[in-house]
Formats: sequence, C-alpha cells, structure tokens
Amino acid sequence: MKTFTHIFILPVALFLGVTTAAYGQRVYLGQVAVENLTGIKENNTLSVYMDIVLDALKIGSDEMLTLTPVLTANTGTQTRALPPAVVNGGRRQKMVERARVLNGGPVFAETPQTVLKRNNNTRQTISYSAAVPFESWMSDASLKLVKNATGCAECDKGSGEQLLTDRVLREPYMPTYKLTYIVPEVEPVKARSDRHTATFNYVVGKHDLVRNYKNNAAEFDRVDRVLS
Repeated sequence: MKTFTHIFILPVALFLGVTTAAYGQRVYLGQVAVENLTGIKENNTLSVYMDIVLDALKIGSDEMLTLTPVLTANTGTQTRALPPAVVNGGRRQKMVERARVLNGGPVFAETPQTVLKRNNNTRQTISYSAAVPFESWMSDASLKLVKNATGCAECDKGSGEQLLTDRVLREPYMPTYKLTYIVPEVEPVKARSDRHTATFNYVVGKHDLVRNYKNNAAEFDRVDRVLS
C-alpha cells in the first residue's frame, strides 16, 4: 500500500507582509493621546494647539511614525491637512539626520512641525501648534489625527485614524436671560406719615413770631428745609 504525503507551500512573503502591517496597526493603537486641544479663529487665520502625549508609545528603532492632523468639513467634502509631527526610533532618527546633512535640505515632502526621537519608556510630549488660512467650511469641521507607520526602506507598517474632536471651532457662548418679576403684597390702605417739631421764642407780651428773635432764624431755616 502506497502512502502519499502532501506538502503545502504557503506564500510566506505575502503572509509576513500582512502580519507586519497588522502588527504596526496594533502596536500604535491607543498609544498616542492628545490633550489640551484648542482651535482659535483670529482674523483670517485658524490656529490649532494641542499636546501630543507619547508616554505610552513604544516604537521600533528603525521605525517612523507620522502624525498628521486633518481638518474635515462636517457638511461637505473639503479637507485640509496640517503640518505633520514625525516621531522616529533611534536608528531612524540617525538616518533622517544623515540624509538632511547629505542632501543639504529637507528630507520630507512637507515640512513637519516637529521631528522627534522617541525615547521608549519615558515621558515625552509634543507641544503642537499650526496655523492655516481660514475658510468658511472650517467653522463646522472635525479634526482627526492620521497615523502612518513605516519601517526601514520605507516599508509600510500600517496606518490608522483617531478622531480628536467633531468640531474644532466651538460655537460662541450665548447667554440665556430670564426676567423675573417681584410682585409686592397688596396693602388695603396706603398710609404714609411723617412728624417734625420746631421750637420758637416769643417776645414777652406778643403773639407774633419774629424771625430774628433769639434762635428763631435757625428754626425757621430747618422748617423751610422740611417743607421743601
């Protein structure tokens, strides 16, 4: 009786490529946090400020993580990418610096806001700020953080998006006013009274008041003020 042995040959390179991309997506998921996000419109400029917290990020020595904030209209198709923040592993950072020296200029297609070497297991924060010309659709626009990871030889190691806010420019605060009436209690009879006294001096044997007699002038002045 003959025994047949079946040998299966899997496309290892393809399998490893898919695994690497999935791995890149998995390792950076939830490892980048954003705090103190603020959007400000001044004249014809939209400015965005935020702190990108990398404390939980663990990046490979040959890897580069590009973090690009992107504005997207909530009621349209307009988008606007802001300058990216680039985070490198140790060897990748040396490669970037070497290329910059040899090329004598930028090594990125778009000038990053920050190029940072990641020191794993340490606290690191990027103080991000960017300004773009304001367009009307930006009044109702969301802001997301697009993440792209690459390895050596620019091999793709995955990408993803993180929604930062559904409205980068908050609507101005409009106070709500409430008018309250105070109704006084009803008085059956409105009665008001006031009482004053004055003391005058009379000339002996006479009944008429003399203004300039003794202190009568001061009393007359006080009575005049009360009557007025």
